[in-house]
Amino acid sequence: MARSPRLTRNELLMRVSSEMTVLAAITPTNPMDMTALVRNAKDTEVRLGRLAHVVSAMVPSHNFGGIEEANNQYREYLAEFHPSGDKETTS
Repeated sequence: MARSPRLTRNELLMRVSSEMTVLAAITPTNPMDMTALVRNAKDTEVRLGRLAHVVSAMVPSHNFGGIEEANNQYREYLAEFHPSGDKETTS
């Protein structure tokens, strides 16, 4: 599998922001479907947590973090939640 190119800090922040905007809409197609709402809310909670890790990794600390670590975590996020590559973030 080819590695994605290294993203700059601003590019990474724009992609994370775009993904968070998409995740803000957790209402299912049928708003009365409580099972789907709960499922969407749990999925969103997990995904937002992973995106928060990407952003926090941008801040280097003792032996951890920096833009390379943030890029690695973002690639892992994409591999887990967008495995077909269907989300290389639309602008």
